[in-house]
Amino acid sequence: MKQVERNLSASRKRPLNVVALAMLLAMAGCDLTSPEDATFDFINHFGGAKVTTFRVVTYDFLASFTKGVISPSSISSILTPNGKPVYVATAAQIDGQQRPGFILIPPAQISFDQVLIGETTVLEFGLGKYPGTDDGVPASVIVEFEGVRDTVYRRFLNTRDSVSHRRWFDEKIVLDAYVGRSVKITFAGASNVAPGQFPPFLAWGTPVLKSSGAEGTPNGKGAFVVKNWEIGEETRDAIITLAGSTAEFTLPASREGEVLYFGAGMKFLVGDGALGLIVCEVSGRRDTVYRRFLTPRTRQDQRRWFNETVSLTSYRGSDIRLIFTTTTGPSDDASADWFAWSKPVLSLPRR
Repeated sequence: MKQVERNLSASRKRPLNVVALAMLLAMAGCDLTSPEDATFDFINHFGGAKVTTFRVVTYDFLASFTKGVISPSSISSILTPNGKPVYVATAAQIDGQQRPGFILIPPAQISFDQVLIGETTVLEFGLGKYPGTDDGVPASVIVEFEGVRDTVYRRFLNTRDSVSHRRWFDEKIVLDAYVGRSVKITFAGASNVAPGQFPPFLAWGTPVLKSSGAEGTPNGKGAFVVKNWEIGEETRDAIITLAGSTAEFTLPASREGEVLYFGAGMKFLVGDGALGLIVCEVSGRRDTVYRRFLTPRTRQDQRRWFNETVSLTSYRGSDIRLIFTTTTGPSDDASADWFAWSKPVLSLPRR
C-alpha cells in the first residue's frame, strides 16, 4: 500500500485518469466503496438507524378512471361532465374538506378489471356523501375473482338525519385473501330514492391500492442489512431499502468523515425500475445529495454495482441526518423495488 501511495504521489506531476487510479487501488486490495480509513460504517451502525416503512401506491383508481366500466352507461335526469353517473371531481368537498376523487350517483357502479393484488395490499379511500333530502344510501366495494363476488366493504350514509355522517370516512380494506390474483374491483352505490326525486351523490376520495412488501424482508421492515447480495456476479454486504421506505442515520457535528463512499445497484430484473435517493437533513432543511434511477430489467448495462462518492464538506460542523430511501419508477410499479446500498461508509477525503 505504501508503494502505491508513493506511486500516486509521484503521479501528481502528470495527468492520471480515473481508470488508472481504480486499477492501482484494486491492485492494492482496496475497494472503492470501502476505504481503510472509514470513520463511520453505516452497516455496523444500522441498529441505531431509524427505519420507516411507507406503503406505496400500486394502483391508482383515479389515474386509471378511463379504464373503468361504468354502469349504467348514461344518465338522463342529471347533467354530469361526462354524461354518465360516475365522473371525476378534482375537488370533492365534504364538510369543508376537499379531495380529488370520483362522484357516483346511485344506483350506479364503476368496475376496474385485471387489478393485480400483491402481498400486504390494502385498499385505501375516503368515502363521503353530499348533503341531501334523501333518507340515506348504501355504498359498497366488491371484489370479483373467477365468478365469485365478495362484498369486502359496506357502509350506509344518511347525512340528512345523522350529523356524524357529514364527513369523510377514511377506510382501509386488507386484501390478503386475493394475493397473487388478478381481480375486478367495483365501487357501487344503491338508492331508495323514488323516481323524480333528486338522487344522492357519493364521493370516493383518492381510492388507491397500497403495499409495503416489508413482511417478506428479514426483519419485517422496509430497510434491512443483507450479507453477500449478488449483483452482476459480484457479492457485497449492503443495506436494502424498499420503495417508500427510509433508513435514517444521525451524524453529529463532531464527525471526522467528510466523504460518503458506497455502491448502488438493483438485483431483480422485473418492474419499471426504481430511484435511489440520499437526502441530507440539516436544521430542518433537506437536500438531495445523491440520486440514481436504475431499471436493470430493460438496461443490461445497469446489471452491476455502481461505485459512488458524495462529498459532505458543505455540512462540516453541523449535526445532520443522512436518509437512504427508494421511490417507485414512472408507472408507480413497486414490484421488486429493492435498492441496494453496498458497504456505505463515511471517510476522510482520499489524497
